[in-house]
Amino acid sequence: MNVPSHQAEERERELAEEHLRIGENARRTREKNVQELFNRKREEVQRVRQERQMNRVEVRTQQAEEYQQKMEIRSTVKKREEDIRVAREAERQKTDQTNKEMYEQRVREKMLQTQRKEKEVSKMEKMEMQLIQKLKNTQQLQQRAFYELENALNGDV
Repeated sequence: MNVPSHQAEERERELAEEHLRIGENARRTREKNVQELFNRKREEVQRVRQERQMNRVEVRTQQAEEYQQKMEIRSTVKKREEDIRVAREAERQKTDQTNKEMYEQRVREKMLQTQRKEKEVSKMEKMEMQLIQKLKNTQQLQQRAFYELENALNGDV
């Protein structure tokens, strides 16, 4: 009986070792699976973090581009406004210059007209003086003729 019991013990020991090996393999497999799951999750977390970082960078890049576009549009609008202001100022100056030239032309024409009138008045005054002188001469002639006629009628000749 001893031999079979030794075989049974041996068998039990083999089974126990087998059971320990299986348990150890199962434990290693579980640890390996847990480690792989942990690594996958860690990689997934890192990937998500990288994606978030890339998204942040992309958002910042888009914001910078939008800001730049807005600045360019604002600059364009300001330049257009400045161009319009300069054009209006130039037009105003042109209008002012035209008005000034027209005013100066009217003043020159008035001065010329005044000079012509003054010349005409001066000429008329000269003519008037000549006519007055002629009239005086004619009156003197008439007075002499009248005096001579009176003397002739009175017999003083």
